[in-house]
Amino acid sequence: MGTVSKYLSDNAVNAFERLGDFMMPRAGQFPSFKELGVIVHVDGIMEHVPEEDRSALNMLLSVLSFFPDVLLNGFLTLVGTGSTWTGPVGGFFRQLKMGLQSVIVTLYFSGKHGPHYTGPTPLDLTGYRVNAVR
Repeated sequence: MGTVSKYLSDNAVNAFERLGDFMMPRAGQFPSFKELGVIVHVDGIMEHVPEEDRSALNMLLSVLSFFPDVLLNGFLTLVGTGSTWTGPVGGFFRQLKMGLQSVIVTLYFSGKHGPHYTGPTPLDLTGYRVNAVR
C-alpha cells in the first residue's frame, strides 16, 4: 500500500507515528516514538493481524491522519476515558485502546530503530536484555 508498509497507507502510517509520539513522547534520554523511527518495522506486527482488522485499522488511521494534533490528542483522551465505561461502548473503546497501544508499545520496546536513529534504544536505556534459553 504505502512506502513504509505494504499493509497500511502512508496516511495511516503517519497517523500511527503521530499517535506514537503522544503515547511515547521524548522523556529525558528516552527518544520519542517518531525520533526512534521504529514505525518502519510496523509490518512485522501487521503481517500477523487478520486482513479484516488491518483494513479497519487502516481506515481509522487514514481518517485520523487528517486530524490536527489537538483533535488527535482529544481522540486519545476519548479512547482512554471510554475504555472505563461499561457495556458495549466501553468494550469497543477498550479494544481500540488495547489495539493501538499494543502496537505502539511493542514497536517502541522492540529494541529496533529506524535507519536514521543512532542513539540508544529504550531497551538499552532500561538495561533490559532478553535471554532466550533453548
